[in-house]
Amino acid sequence: MRAPILVAAFLAALAFGHSASAANTPDPASSYKGIWISTPYPSLGVAAGEAIELDLTVHNSGLPPQRVALSAAKLPDKWNALFLGGGRPVDSAFVAPDGTVDVTLRVVPLVGAAIPFGQSVLLVWPHFTGLIAGTILLFTASYVAFQRQEIRA
Repeated sequence: MRAPILVAAFLAALAFGHSASAANTPDPASSYKGIWISTPYPSLGVAAGEAIELDLTVHNSGLPPQRVALSAAKLPDKWNALFLGGGRPVDSAFVAPDGTVDVTLRVVPLVGAAIPFGQSVLLVWPHFTGLIAGTILLFTASYVAFQRQEIRA
């Protein structure tokens, strides 16, 4: 009966010590200075040809008010990117000192557009290797079955 009480007391002391030490450490975000953009979901899975919207937050920490120009670089050919602020298209955002601004990035791929040769090879390669492997497997099975048959003259 003593062991569970001792374990519970030890865990309570450990939790109290951790919360007390966490209260004395400065917030790492308060030591940042500058402008940055963050998103709660930096990695998303979408289907081919599906439009996607990313919620972005522009942060200003320790700097005077800033006008931040927004643009999407290195998009594939014929894809469209649009920044939305308050539901309307925007090309910049104004961020107050120690403030944030929420922006949405909408990326729309062109459906039916030709893809580069390298991308088409990546799409076809698994099917091609599967067909070759299946052909070899069926040929081997039929050859072994043929060799096991008795040949009569």
